[in-house]
Amino acid sequence: MTNSKGPALNTALLIDGENISSAMASKLLSVARRFGDVVINRVYGNFANLKGWSSVAGVRIVHSGSGKNAADIALALDAVELSFERKVDVFVLASSDGDFVHVATRLRERGFKVVGLGEIKAPDSFRKACSQWVPVETMSVAKPSVSVSPTPQQVKNCVTTFKNGAVHSELRPQTLQSSAQAQHAKASFDEEVLRIVGEHPQGITTSEINKIVRAAGIGKISEQTQKTWASYFKAREEIFDIAGKGQQALVTAR
Repeated sequence: MTNSKGPALNTALLIDGENISSAMASKLLSVARRFGDVVINRVYGNFANLKGWSSVAGVRIVHSGSGKNAADIALALDAVELSFERKVDVFVLASSDGDFVHVATRLRERGFKVVGLGEIKAPDSFRKACSQWVPVETMSVAKPSVSVSPTPQQVKNCVTTFKNGAVHSELRPQTLQSSAQAQHAKASFDEEVLRIVGEHPQGITTSEINKIVRAAGIGKISEQTQKTWASYFKAREEIFDIAGKGQQALVTAR
């Protein structure tokens, strides 16, 4: 398997299961696949604390026992061992724990790309120790539906039928689809902007970002909460660095 930059890289996704929710499993894998073929997918922790992970398909659970920092140690040992086996090219470490600073640093010293996946609250030292950082807050997760009052447009698109002696109303399929698209639009926009910036470690101008976003049909900055790129990136200073002003402002991922 190859990509536009040459042979595909083998990627190891190592998850701190006591620090990252199983609800993020599919998104973690999706992000990891951006960096290569995920040949290793493991989650670490005391089995009693790994809520939901046993039902996630395709991930190997590594039971670390109940000792202090046992999960962190097990993950770190596996990462170092894999680095010597040279079976993978990229390490994706999913955790918000600052204890992985030394692991990320050592792996990079040995020539590996290290991608960190974690919450924005993760220590700055861990984020900077990674080659690239992807905040889990930008990754959309399926959420249970909630009951809300219909808008006038939804009422217009409502189909009413009489069945079994009662009146039943439901939204037309296209209305449901539009509603779902609207819910995920913001998350998708944020994810794609992060991906675009992440692919340019030396930086990319807001002008170029705008061209790529519009050409890909991802959305328009004018449709977001922040209506300009300057305000958009300023609202996300914990994720991006921006230097300069105007269309030539240079953006990099932290």
